[in-house]
Amino acid sequence: MKIRMTAVEERIAQVELSIAGVNRRIDRVEARLERIERRLDLVELPH
Repeated sequence: MKIRMTAVEERIAQVELSIAGVNRRIDRVEARLERIERRLDLVELPH
């Protein structure tokens, strides 16, 4: 039982690392998209 629990904990840690990697990629894409929108003058000014 202890070995199985350790395996589950290790897998959860791997999933969390994967999620963090996806979040980093999304952040980079978001920053690039914002830059593109500014360069193309597609950003609406706040009211």
